[in-house]
Amino acid sequence: MSNKLPTWLETAVFYQVYPQSFYDTNGDGIGDLQGIIAKLDYILELGCNAIWINPCFESPFLDAGYDITNYYAVAKRYGTNEDLKNVFEQAHKRNMRVLLDLVPGHTSMQNPGFQKSSLAEKNEYTDRYIWTSSVWDIPPQSYISGFSQRSGCCVTNYFSHQPALNYGYYERDENKPWQQPPTAEGPRANVQELKNIMRFWLNMGCDGFRVDMAPSLVKNDPDRKGAIALWQEIRAFLDAEFPQAAMISEWGEPDKSIAGGFHMDFILPFKPFNTNSLFRCATPYFSAKGGSAAEFVQNFEKMYADTNGQGLICLPTGSHDCGRISGSLTQAELKLAYAFILTMPGAPFIYYGDEIGMRPVKNLKSVEGSYGRNNCRTPMQWGSGPNAGFSSADPKSLYLPLDPDENRPTVAAQQSSENSLWRETQRLIALRKQHSALGSSAKVKFILAKDALIYCRENQTEKITVCINPKATAVTAEKPHLGFAFTVGAGCTNMVLDVLLVGILHWSVEGAAIATMLSQVVGGLLPVFYFLNRKNTSLLHLCRTQFEGGVLLKACVNGSSELMTNLSMSLVNILYNYQLLRFAGENGVAAYGVIMYACFLFIAVYVGYAFGSAPIVSYHYGANNRKEVNNLYRKSLKLIGVVAVVMTIGSMFIIPHVARFFVGYDENLLILTTRAFRLYGLSFLIMGFNIFITPFPVASCKSLRTLSFPTKPASIGIVPCEVSFTK
Repeated sequence: MSNKLPTWLETAVFYQVYPQSFYDTNGDGIGDLQGIIAKLDYILELGCNAIWINPCFESPFLDAGYDITNYYAVAKRYGTNEDLKNVFEQAHKRNMRVLLDLVPGHTSMQNPGFQKSSLAEKNEYTDRYIWTSSVWDIPPQSYISGFSQRSGCCVTNYFSHQPALNYGYYERDENKPWQQPPTAEGPRANVQELKNIMRFWLNMGCDGFRVDMAPSLVKNDPDRKGAIALWQEIRAFLDAEFPQAAMISEWGEPDKSIAGGFHMDFILPFKPFNTNSLFRCATPYFSAKGGSAAEFVQNFEKMYADTNGQGLICLPTGSHDCGRISGSLTQAELKLAYAFILTMPGAPFIYYGDEIGMRPVKNLKSVEGSYGRNNCRTPMQWGSGPNAGFSSADPKSLYLPLDPDENRPTVAAQQSSENSLWRETQRLIALRKQHSALGSSAKVKFILAKDALIYCRENQTEKITVCINPKATAVTAEKPHLGFAFTVGAGCTNMVLDVLLVGILHWSVEGAAIATMLSQVVGGLLPVFYFLNRKNTSLLHLCRTQFEGGVLLKACVNGSSELMTNLSMSLVNILYNYQLLRFAGENGVAAYGVIMYACFLFIAVYVGYAFGSAPIVSYHYGANNRKEVNNLYRKSLKLIGVVAVVMTIGSMFIIPHVARFFVGYDENLLILTTRAFRLYGLSFLIMGFNIFITPFPVASCKSLRTLSFPTKPASIGIVPCEVSFTK
């Protein structure tokens, strides 16, 4: 068995089509294959390049098509085999792939094979289903009995009308001879038939299969060793005849399913390892209410490691078996959830209607064996016309009723809005395709899974860091209080030493220089020693660096480098102080020092506003909400203009008192400092505009939505690793 993935899976983004409810072209109230063909361009416009179609084969539809009577024929309600072949052809013309839903574990009771198997006379189908020796020999699982000529109970696989196909028992009870081994004639015939079914549709143009209840085939198989061996055989068959055909399992245990040869496995909502804590609980992580992602990340990392890079773990937005994700999340929260799904490894799956936030419809009666699952199977909401554009049929004839809310989301409305969930989903899919590091098999490493989610995606050519904060409050990077403490400590050290060395000990310029040097030690060197210690309480620590000349050059010239900013400021200060010492003497230097420290009290207002607004700018810029960016820009300029006038006037009265606090010990120095400070105070009229504009290039840098720390409530940040977070 090869571990190689079909090449097209690397960039695949799937759209799940529930055919009954997607689009009806013949007016019978039920979606059809021609409806899928009619909407292929829509799916492609969204950005999806692959689709998965739920079962569309002949069936009595007691379980929505998962009870099959003929695996080789399309159900008449959907069309014909030619129609399905046309789906494949039309999709391929658009460079799209199509998966069919394969149900290998059971059939309908109306299946001709089962009808023959239930006969008393032995025939080629006698052992193709699991029958006990007599109706009194009752299996531990569910069964069918007392309806046929055959003396025995038939084991079922799910519902009572779905007899289980016989693939053998991995652990057999020797007292029950009807428990055949996987190598018996009946199980082997079923494996061969499974290959024939797959071969039939693959030859017609199908690109692979999503396999229903994949681990359930071999019975009494606690460790799934029998199922793994069976699917390895199927995978070997595909590798030999159809190497580009994809196999995706409904299994929910990626370590086992991928070992069995599947290319991908879903994280299912009804397995121990699931996404319910993220999307579907009382307080989902992706809601503003709270919740935690820590347990999910811990389980994911273990499962990801267990797969050893041999296959993919898929994150779907939903499916026909679980409640819609919008039942727990608002549309704003859904954007963050989709950002996660669409930047994680594995091929993502978008369930029809999730791209517009279709809501679960409550209190619906069961239709075709839905039993509580029908709230996520209602007709697609295309527009505001009759039946929301799904069908021209009488509303009473629809497969399921529509969402009765007049404000229900529709494709038409969301396509016309730049800020809609549909547009955001489209942008996120496009972003995924633009960057190979966001591809299906690129590696993932989680950096933080607390209030915010931070993880790195990486392949051989690209490295991207993703930050998502769904909380209603801002989230900072590790140890924000530590940075604040060192900064305050450095400033206080400088001020105290200035008073001591210059004011009391009269060490003049040398004293000021020593004070500055020691304050820099506090602010610059002490954090180094803290992060050198790998036992510190932070996730961060210093380690050996790798020189990246190209990246460093880019950072230096694109305006995002703090290194260049600080170097240029230091150089200017040295030259300025040198000239100041020549023309104004030591008092001039001392006065300038006081002015620089005191002005921080005033410009902190500008700095706080500028960098507080940077995350907002970055989010809307990355989401292409240019209108909102311009709106923020205009309002901010007006606000800064008002503050500038007030601050300038106020500074003229406050400055003497501030100056006296620092240099009140020397009357001449106080007069010089006050005069100079008032002249400098005039710069407050324009300084705010300069400071406000500074974060804009960083907030909107280089092709991706970049985000500064601390992160804005309910925000997304996707950053190429050579671009640093703004401070």
